[in-house]
This record gives sequence, C-alpha cells and structure tokens, in this order.
Amino acid sequence: MRHDLNPPRDGRLVSRAACALIAIGCLGLFSGCTTETRYRWLSTFFDGVPPPGGFTNAPPLVDDEGFPMSLIAPAVTNVPVTVRPPYVSHPPYADRECTSCHESKFSNKLAGSQRTVCFSCHDDFLENMAVKHLPAEDSECTACHAPHGSPEPHMTTRPLATLCTECHDGPSSGAVSQHKPYASANCLACHSPHASAEAKLLRQPAGELCLSCHKTVLPEGQVLHSPAESGECLTCHQPHESDQPKLAKLPVPAMCFECHDNFLENAAFKHGPAESGECFSCHNPHASVEKHLLIRPGRELCTECHDAADMDAVPAHQRQGERLCWDCHDPHASDQEKLLKTPPATGAQP
Repeated sequence: MRHDLNPPRDGRLVSRAACALIAIGCLGLFSGCTTETRYRWLSTFFDGVPPPGGFTNAPPLVDDEGFPMSLIAPAVTNVPVTVRPPYVSHPPYADRECTSCHESKFSNKLAGSQRTVCFSCHDDFLENMAVKHLPAEDSECTACHAPHGSPEPHMTTRPLATLCTECHDGPSSGAVSQHKPYASANCLACHSPHASAEAKLLRQPAGELCLSCHKTVLPEGQVLHSPAESGECLTCHQPHESDQPKLAKLPVPAMCFECHDNFLENAAFKHGPAESGECFSCHNPHASVEKHLLIRPGRELCTECHDAADMDAVPAHQRQGERLCWDCHDPHASDQEKLLKTPPATGAQP
C-alpha cells in the first residue's frame, strides 16, 4: 500500500495552531512585562483594549457602600402589575368528584334539577321561608353562581354590582341622595340572596335592620316619632335612592301631610317655617327630649327667630308670666293675625 507522505494541509488547522502558538508566546512574553508594555502589545493585536487605569464595560459588583449590586437593572415601567384574583373552586370540581353533580364523568347532564343537586350538599335554605328569590325558587342556581368555580366571592358569575343590576334597577346618576350600601353595590348588607322571612328579602325586620347601622336615631327615654318607634322607616324614607335629601319619599311638608292634617290648606296666616316646608327647623323627625319633638325648649326655640327684647316689650306679653308662646299662638297657621288661636279681647294689646 502506498502512503502519501505529503497530505494536503487544512487551512483551519493551520489557523488554530497559529493562534495557539501566538497565545503561548504572549503568555510567556507578558509574564514579566509591566502593565504599560502589556497594553502596547495587546492593543497591537486587539481593538478596544482599555488603557492602564481605564474603565471597562463590566458592571461593578458592589456599590459605593460595598453592598452587592444586581447585574441586571430592573425594568422601569408605568404599566401596573397585574394581580390575578384568587379563584374559588367548587369543592367537588376541585376534587374531581364529577358524579357528585353529573350523571357520570362522561356526561354534562346533571343527576337531577339544579335545586336537587345543590341541596344534596347545601342546606335547603328555601324550606319554610315566606319570601324566596325567584332564581333560587325556580331552580336556576347557575343564573347567579358558576358551577365549577369563580374569582368572585360565593362563586358568583359576575361581581354583585353587575349581577344584581342585570335584573334589578341600579343606582341612577340623577339621584339627590343614595343609600350607601346601595350606591356601593353592597346589596347583601340588607338583603338575603336566596330567601327570607321578611318582605323584599330583608335580612331582618325593617326597623331592626335600619337601627343595626343607624344606632343613634332613637335614643332611649325620649319622645319618639310614631313611625320611627314602630320600625316603619320606609313610611318616610326610600331604601335605595331618592330625589329628596335624606332619602325622603316626598318633599316636606307634603310628606308630613301624608299623616298629619294639612293645617296650611285654608289658613289665612301661616308660620313662615311651616309655609316654606322647613318643618325640621323646629321638629326632630325621629326623637327628642322635648314635647312635640321640638329640637329645643319652647321659648328658647322661638327666640332663635323672634328677638326676645322685642317680644318682652309687647304689653300683652308682659302679663303672661311663664306661659309658653303657643298657649296663645298657633305654631303653624291661623285665621287670626299674629297666629293667635282666638280673637284677642276688646282693647287687648296683642
């Protein structure tokens, strides 16, 4: 067999060998060189060699105080971090117990009506209840609840602000006053979502429910307005929103005349506050320590508008002693001048 003693030379092998020889030579050459000498030789063969004492592109490993620094600077952005809401899973679904609700794990068909399937685990909250939420009564549980899971509390299909207003009217932009739970879509603060013994699915009787938040409206030991005392808050107030202040059903005095006689209707002379509907400038609508639900004692109340010195200067007043103003004057309206209850005696100075 003939062997070729002069095989063709591979250019790549020559290049690699040459680089290796240069590297070995540089190591030997630079081993005893100064920093300046090494810089001159290296800059001859390579670009970008930093001069002695120069800076490099490498990030510092420690800061000015000697603490380690991150080699990757955090990205600065105006986009808020998206936090996924917690997901509430239905326990049978999370545990892969499909047949708890379905005919089989291969079928979407329920083992019974929604109401039957749900109450096989949940207490029957509809039993013996006078008022029932229509979807619950009609076995339409999934009208409000997701069957497998949801990021919303109680596994609702949507937030309450959206869910309730799909069937019920929501807050309007033109209302003068709104009940805070209603305005914030906290419907469940007052209403039970499934069933209740109370009308309108209220969690408690109306009076008790209102006083659970409005605790100071009816202080003990005071004169109480009859509707407030009997828990009939909705006689005067709207529960959700109103075009009147304080959630009133009607403007004052029209609302007052729903129960009280309209003493202004045919009167010749009318007390200014009563005529202008400022009933609450004299009366408290809920409770008071004074008779007639007055906001202050009688003479003190009257002299807030009527000057006490002028009243004392009237001759007829000088003979009255401790009598109250309304012993002679009607506080609301009269057919007599000065709101007198009866015509003054001949020659008397009113």
